[in-house]
Amino acid sequence: MAEEALVESSVTDSVKLVEELDKQGDTPSNVLWYFFADAEVWRLLVAGTTFDALLPKEESQAYQKIAKAIGSAKLTSLSIADVKVVRTDDSLLVATKFVIKTPADGVVRAHFRDNTFNGIFVKEMLVLRAA
Repeated sequence: MAEEALVESSVTDSVKLVEELDKQGDTPSNVLWYFFADAEVWRLLVAGTTFDALLPKEESQAYQKIAKAIGSAKLTSLSIADVKVVRTDDSLLVATKFVIKTPADGVVRAHFRDNTFNGIFVKEMLVLRAA
């Protein structure tokens, strides 16, 4: 089973996405790249109070906010297909919230591989924001 690599251009574009969402007023509290081992694919998980208010009934509006930010930032290595909007009470976010804490407007690059957090096995993830 081969693991798909997370490329630098995708990480760089995801940081630009966070900055653009901040500018739009849709500041995410959690942004992280997560490797879904069963599907062998990376997804950028985005969560925040703005998105909590839209999920699950108005999920399309949440994705429209992300798509608008991708377009405004003119990102080339990141598409809406790479993004998964989740609630701030998502089980993965809850399980990993004690691991790293960032300022509300901060961005870091905290990489974790083959760890178990509160009973949830994480094959690989790269945390960009965890406020």
